Amino acid sequence: VSQSLPIAALAFLTSTILAFATVQTLNATRSNNLRTSLSLALNSLEDQKPATLNLVRSVEQILDIPRSRFEAPVITKYPPGGLFAPHNDASPTRGFEWSELGGQRVATAIVGLKTISSGRTNFPKLSLEVPIIRGQALFFFPADADSLEADERTIHEGSLVEDEEKAVGRVAFDTWIAYFSKE
Repeated sequence: VSQSLPIAALAFLTSTILAFATVQTLNATRSNNLRTSLSLALNSLEDQKPATLNLVRSVEQILDIPRSRFEAPVITKYPPGGLFAPHNDASPTRGFEWSELGGQRVATAIVGLKTISSGRTNFPKLSLEVPIIRGQALFFFPADADSLEADERTIHEGSLVEDEEKAVGRVAFDTWIAYFSKE
């Protein structure tokens, strides 16, 4: 029995390392195929043009939340053949892994920067497909603002962009910024 304990411990350690390495490899492979787009976060006011500031101002008015509590606006461009695989904008861990970046995302606005015929935003669990139309905004709430629980119904994807380029702007609001803001 005393000789089998080190062998069992070694076997357990080896299987744990292999399981961890497998998960890391799968995650790396999946994230490489998850999206085929280019994104630019407009982190400073100098980066933001009047159109972006107007977009943020509009979202701020609709949600009645000051822009100081938003993430930086993001402009995303999908080339022909581009897509964004199913994902949720909220975390199943209530945003703890994003605490330094603001925490759980509870509101998202996606605004069409040009009208396209493909590359819709699809919500499979809601059987909902939303076209991308210049100037129109899609608002959704990926997590409950009070409990911070992710809403699985808001899992969405950017479907395949066919023979055109897709461009969208995203403005999102994180609860922890709201709760712990210095305002």
